[in-house]
Amino acid sequence: MNNKIKSNILDPSPHKLALTIYILILILIFIAPLNFEYISWSYIYLIYSIFFFISSSFFIQLFQNRKYNNIYYTLKYSIKIKKIITICLIFSLFGVIIRFIDIFFIRNFDFSHGLASLRITLQSLTYSSDSDVAQANIISAVSAFLFGFTYPLTILFIIYRKYLNKHTCYLCFTLLLAPILDNFLTAGILGATFTLTYIFYCYFYSTIINNKKINLKFILKIFLIFITVLFVGFIFYTQRIELMFGSINTFISYNNNLLQPNEFLLKCFDVPFLKSFAFGIYWFLHYILQGLSEFSYLLDNFDHANILYGKKQFFILDKFFSILFENNYNTYDLSILNPRPGRYQTFYGDVFIIDFGFSGLIFESTIFGVILSQLYLSRKRGQFIGIILYPFFQATVIFSPLFNSFSSSRFYFLFSGLTAFVIYRFLIKKEKYENRNYT
Repeated sequence: MNNKIKSNILDPSPHKLALTIYILILILIFIAPLNFEYISWSYIYLIYSIFFFISSSFFIQLFQNRKYNNIYYTLKYSIKIKKIITICLIFSLFGVIIRFIDIFFIRNFDFSHGLASLRITLQSLTYSSDSDVAQANIISAVSAFLFGFTYPLTILFIIYRKYLNKHTCYLCFTLLLAPILDNFLTAGILGATFTLTYIFYCYFYSTIINNKKINLKFILKIFLIFITVLFVGFIFYTQRIELMFGSINTFISYNNNLLQPNEFLLKCFDVPFLKSFAFGIYWFLHYILQGLSEFSYLLDNFDHANILYGKKQFFILDKFFSILFENNYNTYDLSILNPRPGRYQTFYGDVFIIDFGFSGLIFESTIFGVILSQLYLSRKRGQFIGIILYPFFQATVIFSPLFNSFSSSRFYFLFSGLTAFVIYRFLIKKEKYENRNYT
């Protein structure tokens, strides 16, 4: 391991990151020009869940391995790291190629009517008995698994890029952008912003352990990409609204969102040169804050007799094996249990309630806080598992007011990160075995 490096504000612990996010959310609630249409005491359960997460993370960091809390130990570049980068590079390359072959030629997504129309079609397949699994095949399943390796490749590339040759860096950078492009093709922005978030925080970590200054040009580029993603996402959203409702005014009049524009914002919709800007403000703030109301509505209206005991959280595995072995499965069976399917219901609501009810809100939140704190400390010690997995969970905390990042296609990112760790451990054992035989 390399020299010790003191802790840095750019790499906050899980509880500090969560506390910052929810303080910002609280400020937004008070200043956002929105009306909360659903008010319930169930919000208190969300506060409990967040409290248990933050508390468990805090106490783990406070009492376990206290001597590591303010110091980073870096993991040196080695032949093992080189091999894992090579494996992730090969898997990612095949995954990206097969993924786009699947999109354009096998499932033959219909782009003729625009990306917004395609998005509506894909959503209707997900939340109907005519499941999208029926249109997939073994190639779709393999491409989803291999495509996930773009995540560990991105993490390792950002941290160890100075050790890679120029051509490898160009290829890694291209594959790094593949998840963003993939989300653009399906007119979604959350996946793209999630990718940008773990890139952003991994870059900060890289500057810390390499004892470098922040590259303002790089930060500006990420910021501009982020703004571009949001702008394009707003365009896609507006197009979907126009396709489904005919106009923005009709949507505002008849939509059943639990957050509605307040009187001031409604007046702005009537001003021609402010209409688009005002709707953009509504869209952005509604996107961020809707999960809170949706959580409360879900808790009040979910039939707790239908708790799924993990089936919702890991539905992506059922979907994967259903495609692989051609079993009968569709997400409609899960979606009909949700009183408002297709809505973002925060990290705590979408899975914890549906899978484990009230107990999940407490115990899973606590377990999640412990896991994240352990990964954070693990990365500070220069351990591979923390280095490869913690950026994913950092992004998960950032987006926790909206959705659960590992109960979706992003689960493949997490699974690929775990696979990279297993390979790393195998290489360590192999190296120890060879050294023992040599001596």
